[in-house]
Amino acid sequence: MEVNLLIIRPMEDAEILSNDLKKIGIKSSIFPIFDLIYLDPMLPNIDEFSYIITSSRNGVRSFAKKFLERDLTIYVVGEGSAQEAKKYGFKNIILGNNNIKELCRKINLNVNKDSGKLLYVSGKYQSYDVVRDLRVNGYKIENLVLYDLNPHSYLTEGVLKKLEDGIINGVVFFSPRSATVFSYLLKKARKDNITKRLRAFCLSKKIAEKVNKLNWKMTYISATSSKASLIDLLYYLNK
Repeated sequence: MEVNLLIIRPMEDAEILSNDLKKIGIKSSIFPIFDLIYLDPMLPNIDEFSYIITSSRNGVRSFAKKFLERDLTIYVVGEGSAQEAKKYGFKNIILGNNNIKELCRKINLNVNKDSGKLLYVSGKYQSYDVVRDLRVNGYKIENLVLYDLNPHSYLTEGVLKKLEDGIINGVVFFSPRSATVFSYLLKKARKDNITKRLRAFCLSKKIAEKVNKLNWKMTYISATSSKASLIDLLYYLNK
């Protein structure tokens, strides 16, 4: 099956994914449905914290733009965030299992509650209440919101035409929110019937649940909720 994918991630991540797909012979078109906006809140004294937690590449990037500190241990959800943390010079990176709840469990198992405060760096939209989870378990933790992802209000005529003409025959989804917004934009354009001819490629079952509120030709889910696993799936299907 020849695959030509629509990537709807924010631009920086979309370009990284597009290059990864190109290496395995898969074509792609980029149309971010979110604009990344860096926020400018009052910053805490970073010396008060012993650990950083973040659930995305954007969390790593936004922290790196505001602070020079790189010696603190940083807990990240998945491989993408770990790569970003390494790129920005963090020395102590602890990787989760591509799931924010699992990362909280890992912190509960490995971090002594008396070893210092935790700083959760996040976006404005949060799918899981990390602060509540860890506070309930006795941790001192603060949330620092450093970015926001603003959804687009429409899909361009160019993107819709590529979907209708079959030039694009699949869409990649990396979050439940992206699935919800993309579905809304198709419905708004009165083009939600297009999905009957499209394949959806999802990072997790939770994302697929949102995706499948529309009727797709086929929905695929990566084996381990990681980008590497999703790329392996695409490579296999594109043979």
